Amino acid sequence: MDKRLWYVPALAVDAAMLLLGLYEDDTVVQTYSAIALVLTALLLHSCREGVIDPRVPLFAAFMLAATSFALLYALNFDGAIYDTATYDPVTQEGEFSTGKKVYAHVEGIVIWLISYPLAYLATVCIAVLFGSRLNGYLAGGFLVFNSEAFTSLMLIALSVTNKDQLGETFFFVDELAYMFTGLVLSLIAGVAIVRSFRGRGFMVSREHLEVGD
Repeated sequence: MDKRLWYVPALAVDAAMLLLGLYEDDTVVQTYSAIALVLTALLLHSCREGVIDPRVPLFAAFMLAATSFALLYALNFDGAIYDTATYDPVTQEGEFSTGKKVYAHVEGIVIWLISYPLAYLATVCIAVLFGSRLNGYLAGGFLVFNSEAFTSLMLIALSVTNKDQLGETFFFVDELAYMFTGLVLSLIAGVAIVRSFRGRGFMVSREHLEVGD
């Protein structure tokens, strides 16, 4: 069976999530879906001599779908944004409630579960398109950088589409939680990859991923 056919469900999922994000007016889902769609299309387009193992874009698409549904329908914060004991009704500012802080970091973890597989997909695209040979340090570093880069792109898109709220303090509690949570988890995963690949080469061939001596 032609491996190119395995890219079809990945592209279909990415496109479907993009449409769902547009329908639900959710910038987060829209941004990540567009990134996934572009990266998967680039990887498929690069398959001139052979087809890259489709498990990478399939996994990224699956994680995008699963976590996007969680963002859209499962994670709905309906508590008080501010602690009532410190809330000033005149300035409409106060200390963020514990519930809001916890919710923001939980949502940050879910968003990382989208961005990190996309970071892996991007690393594969970079290696394939430019013929790179990545050792453990480069692979780990690319994944950390790409994960945070995609989160930053999502936050830029979120800020642009919500520019009328940029002066409101509560808008940034989520953004800071997303960045901090994603950075910590990406660093942990990056260090784990560096340690596991230490002294070995990480290569991406046309058929599969290889870790060689």
